[in-house]
Amino acid sequence: MKNPWYRTLALILGLTAVLVVTGRFLYLVRDTLPPFAIAFVIAWMLDPLLNWVEARRCPRVLAISGVYIIAIAALAVGLLFLIPAVADQFRQLSEDIPSYIQHFGQFAVNFMKKHHSALAQINAPTSMNDILTRYGDKLQGAASTTMNVITTFLVTNLPKALWIVLIPLISFYFMNDLDRMRKRSAMFIPEIIRPKTVEMFSRVGHVFSNYIRGLTIVSLFYGTVMTIVLAAFGLKYSLIVGLISGILYAIPYFGPFVTTMIVFLVGLATFPHGFVHSAIVAASVLVVNQIFDMLISPRILGKSVGLHPVISIFALTAGGSLFGLVGMLIAVPVAACIQEIVLEFYPGLKADIVDEPIEETPVEKAKKPSPDASKA
Repeated sequence: MKNPWYRTLALILGLTAVLVVTGRFLYLVRDTLPPFAIAFVIAWMLDPLLNWVEARRCPRVLAISGVYIIAIAALAVGLLFLIPAVADQFRQLSEDIPSYIQHFGQFAVNFMKKHHSALAQINAPTSMNDILTRYGDKLQGAASTTMNVITTFLVTNLPKALWIVLIPLISFYFMNDLDRMRKRSAMFIPEIIRPKTVEMFSRVGHVFSNYIRGLTIVSLFYGTVMTIVLAAFGLKYSLIVGLISGILYAIPYFGPFVTTMIVFLVGLATFPHGFVHSAIVAASVLVVNQIFDMLISPRILGKSVGLHPVISIFALTAGGSLFGLVGMLIAVPVAACIQEIVLEFYPGLKADIVDEPIEETPVEKAKKPSPDASKA
């Protein structure tokens, strides 16, 4: 082919065909991909630590072995201490649920008796029979749906027990060969755009991995601190609530709010003088949230991902709408990565307009008095 445009067209068609075939293949084997994706994320997050150890003249295989030894030790501690304690609190919770239902039912009856006239004026339920008449079918349907979801989740995830063996094994190979994989994957990029593309992907990967790595550390620390604080206040099931709070902290804005509400409701159900004691504990949770948001998170996460709060909230709601809880967890780092790509193509957006002097128009320059005139 003598004309260059033929080669360009052939290259575009070839790349399109490869992408279509690859996408179709990945779709067909989508059920086998999660352990490989999880293993790759683990290797990607641990790679900076391994590089740091390797720079101290420690063989990479030995560094990986050290990571595995630490992980196995942490797992052993969890199996010996954490898991039995969590299981015990779940057992207590299952035994106490009937009494909590009775407690909240009595609270609702007293509330409706006290505010009967006001509830009647707004056409709200004024008795438990009224609630069952209006919403009994919906409550029964919701309970049935919840049980079906839990049962389906357990049944579909039982075969995934093999992941416990696969993920560490695949992670080992990924951690050992990650640098070589980077160099070889760059060869698929056309040479003319290779340096710029590699740099852009490197920056995006740096933002994403740093955020996820730092957020994991902060969430673990937050869950630990919250467990200690709730136990100090005597909140029942403090270990379960602490674990849930650590997971929820990974969701900006919404996570701490949901944690506060959970703590308040658990306090209402378990404390003898429910409302006042629950409000004090919930207030302490808000204080812990502020300490983490203002002091601890910025130090561990480093600089902010640079997203405007409105964009962050939009990313969270969009991620939750598209992919549920997982979407909310990764929404902010994904949005930050998209921002990095946009800034790579439009570097002028990086300038801080507050600190940058505003350029004067020719008319403003003409109106501005000269230094000689001001001296005169």
